[in-house]
Amino acid sequence: MKFTTIYILTIFTVLFSCNPKSEQVGEIVSLPLTIVDGFGPFQADYGLISPEYTADNPGGAIWVKTYLPVTGIPSNWKTVVKSMVNFDMRQLVYQNFYAGNINQKTYEDLQKSWEWTPDEKYLSKKPINCFVYVVRGIDETGKVAVMIDTNNDLDFKDEHPFYPETANFGPAMRNYSKITNVSYEIFSEGKIELRRLPMIVKHVPGQPENRDYVYSIPQYAQTILKHDGRVYELAVRRGFSAPDYETPEIVLINKVDSVKKYGFFDGIGKKELLSVGDLSSQVTYRNKGVNPNHNTLQLEVIRNDKKQYSTQVGYLFKPFESKEFQTGKIIKTSDYKGKYIFVDFWGTWCKPCVEELPDLQKTYQIINKKKIEFISIACLDSPARLSKFLKSNPLSWTQIISDSTNKLVEIYDIQGFPYNLIISPDGKIVARNLHNEELKKKLLELGKL
Repeated sequence: MKFTTIYILTIFTVLFSCNPKSEQVGEIVSLPLTIVDGFGPFQADYGLISPEYTADNPGGAIWVKTYLPVTGIPSNWKTVVKSMVNFDMRQLVYQNFYAGNINQKTYEDLQKSWEWTPDEKYLSKKPINCFVYVVRGIDETGKVAVMIDTNNDLDFKDEHPFYPETANFGPAMRNYSKITNVSYEIFSEGKIELRRLPMIVKHVPGQPENRDYVYSIPQYAQTILKHDGRVYELAVRRGFSAPDYETPEIVLINKVDSVKKYGFFDGIGKKELLSVGDLSSQVTYRNKGVNPNHNTLQLEVIRNDKKQYSTQVGYLFKPFESKEFQTGKIIKTSDYKGKYIFVDFWGTWCKPCVEELPDLQKTYQIINKKKIEFISIACLDSPARLSKFLKSNPLSWTQIISDSTNKLVEIYDIQGFPYNLIISPDGKIVARNLHNEELKKKLLELGKL
């Protein structure tokens, strides 16, 4: 059974929604979205079902007062883990600030780090259940069982335990046989509304403790863009760990390869460009993201020329100038004329980033440094943490930190890590998000090894 009618505008509305007949530069086109069950053309994404923090946890103590008591957990379960799975972090923070559970400084710090200005029209001071509770524990059989508070009443006595499917990270994560439909609340146009979401829970063996149970919301969005008498079907990544459109990638659905699955960053990300139409009538739009309050994709009509900056393959990379972290020397991408540049966005806090560094070191040792340069940009890091890391793990190439001065992570709107680009001598991006053997293969293809 699908619980998407609350979101869905009829197909009639979508097909006959008004796209401009004559697009004007700067005009915003709003396209109504239809929610579709499944992962669609996107790579399956899962969030951790993390235990609640304790007061002695330095990174999570601020959340302890936001937790709520639950009842009905089987008394014979051992090693019980209680988790609050959040579907709207901004609402959670907002309501807990006004309830006195989050202090002023924390509230202001979160606004700054999220670049978030709370809009009271779409936020409720009255606490709402913008989350769902999940518990797990060892039952009488000695196996780990899971329960989800599907009706969100904070009581598990009316819920049924189940053993989650087991799968390793990879293509198998797209497959699932059990979906649990859960209730949660949103605040929309001055009133609280009850919504439903499909939820998958999986066990991923071999992961560290408390990182081996994950969940996903298998839903994405679709819409129609009309231009010059043609209809283009678009798929939009909604967010498989929360329906928040934080990474609203667009995929232009081609009927010929409709079964193609797009990995992370393969689609058209926020601020990136979508071109449709024949050469004589082509129009280019910038992905401005999704307005979640009106459930519309926002596309901005821009000038249709090849000098547009984007982080997409085939487009120009926006040049930057910043200080090298360790030497203070000014680094300009314009200084590397005649060379390829490999730009790597990473962070010392990012486990996958750190894990790929040894392989990246080996690749750097064998590249032709007369033809290509490496630049790493540490994101969401502090100078002290990066300095400490580099002392223990020296890296041989240029290091830059994205900070409040250069704002590199914001300029390029990097949504996930690790993330990298290869820029050609003429300033165009020739590849992105390649790692390990794929990166070596591409560099070999370009003749840089």
